Amino acid sequence: MLKGVYDRLLNAERIKLPILFTFILILAITFFVTIYSTTHFANVVLKDNIERQFQEVTSFYQKEIASQKAVQALINFSLSENERIKALLAGERKTFEEVHSIYRYLNDHQNVTHFYLVSAQRKVLYRAHQPERFGDIVNRHTMLASEQSMQTVSGLEFGVLGTFTLRTVSPIFDRGTLLGYIEVGMEIGHVLRQIENQFQVNIFELFEQSLVPEENSNQVYQMTGRKNELNLLPNYSINYDASITLDQHKVEQIHRAIEGEVDLEKGLAASTTIIANFNGDHIGYQVVLMNIENLISEHNKQIKIISAIYATTLVIGIAIFAFILSVAENTVKRFIKQKRQDNELISKNMQELQAAQQQLVEKEKLASLGNVVAGVAHEVNTPIGVAVTVATTIESHISRFIEDIKSGKLKRSALGDFEDNCQECLHVLVPALEKASTLINSFKQVAVDQTSEARRLFLLHEVVDEVIITLKHKVKNRAIDIEVNIANDIELDSYPGPLGQVITNLFNNAVNHAFDVVDAGKITIRACQDEATVSITVSDNGQGIAPENLSKIFDPFYTTKLGQGGSGLGLNIVYNTVVGALAGKIQVASKLNEGTTFTLTLPLSLPKDSKNNE
Repeated sequence: MLKGVYDRLLNAERIKLPILFTFILILAITFFVTIYSTTHFANVVLKDNIERQFQEVTSFYQKEIASQKAVQALINFSLSENERIKALLAGERKTFEEVHSIYRYLNDHQNVTHFYLVSAQRKVLYRAHQPERFGDIVNRHTMLASEQSMQTVSGLEFGVLGTFTLRTVSPIFDRGTLLGYIEVGMEIGHVLRQIENQFQVNIFELFEQSLVPEENSNQVYQMTGRKNELNLLPNYSINYDASITLDQHKVEQIHRAIEGEVDLEKGLAASTTIIANFNGDHIGYQVVLMNIENLISEHNKQIKIISAIYATTLVIGIAIFAFILSVAENTVKRFIKQKRQDNELISKNMQELQAAQQQLVEKEKLASLGNVVAGVAHEVNTPIGVAVTVATTIESHISRFIEDIKSGKLKRSALGDFEDNCQECLHVLVPALEKASTLINSFKQVAVDQTSEARRLFLLHEVVDEVIITLKHKVKNRAIDIEVNIANDIELDSYPGPLGQVITNLFNNAVNHAFDVVDAGKITIRACQDEATVSITVSDNGQGIAPENLSKIFDPFYTTKLGQGGSGLGLNIVYNTVVGALAGKIQVASKLNEGTTFTLTLPLSLPKDSKNNE
């Protein structure tokens, strides 16, 4: 891993342009995605604002209609107790002139445009806005609903003039007897005009042409101040306030609105509501047009400002990154030069150390190392441990440095910290390696020829018995029993030489450490097999291993008998041989004053491509 990081650093000066190009590409993509997202969000906000204003218009319209209904109901309630009204309904025609003043007051102050007194048989007795007309039968839906329920009924109803009128009909009783009905009506044009002025919108009522008599257009205009255009749209007449200029552009937008195809870019937004008669019949549409040119202009202006800010930020970011990359490149080049020199020294010393260590391992296989070798090995362990720790620290710093370069997050402060940390580590690493180099030279005199074992089929109990025969002399004068319990039919296709070395080292470890303070005990070797593996245990009932030492016993050069004949390589060789040449596993369990057990799990047949790595 460290070599890979180093190789990437060696090529750092050649990746400057690709890194810069990648950074620019990422920023450009981010820029366009951000602009698109911002524009989309702004469009959503614009549409939400327009929709909210239309909702306010609709809410205001509904509140005004509800308010006028309440006013009309109150008027009817007040008039229902008026004796003059009752007299009129009783048929006293001579008193009609006396109540006309009531209509004029309501017309001037409450926008009442229609006032009727109707008999119990729904015959018009008095029509305030056309007193000369009477005697006709009223068949409007509001009148019929009031007749059926005998209660006050209010609602919007399309009249014969071709206008939408809010009507309230109330039955009048005298001592429980129905005298007739009062009907109060209001053309809603003044409500629409109030909404247009307050919200700066244009309201158009589209009625089916078959419902609007062309000959009544002048009368509608005189009564409501609203015009009827019968020929601008197919199938619909357009009713609108006379103060509004109805040009071709608005007609096109109205037509698109009822088709659901309004184009906001043309500066007009539209909201369309179905107009239903009192009885529920669909008779047309109410279209509200809102001029949104100012909203669109402000919207586009904000988009341009945001785009300019993002573009400026993009250019500044590229410039800053290019500068940081140049500084980093120069720093990396200086570091590489120093690193090459340091690596040459490290490589040389590591090669010498590995050669010396291999010689020690082979020596341990053939004979016990002397006190001198054990002492030197202990001394080598300290500087090498320091060197490994420092090298690991350098590797961590380099990994973070490369990651910051690739992610574009490298800061000037991080660059300085990187240089300081590396220099500090090198000040510790070089002396440690120099000391290790000196110690390694002392190992050169200890070297033996390497030997290798051939792979073959063998019976496990035969190999173990042969090893024990060679080891019995070590416990000949001590009360240490040896028990071997291995079935005669356990056969392995493996390396008997390395396996014998493992058994030897585990036996010697028990003799030298488990029973170093006593001369009595027992060493037991057992084996059992399953379908594909064999489990071998080497156990003793000696003094055991301290818990704090248990995790270190397989480490090279670790020993509790430094300077007393222990090299610290015996169990390390066991571990490497088991997991390497024998392709198995090793575990250890121990309790103080109870003993230690080593468990080997080995394949009965090594894979065909397995090689003796010892």
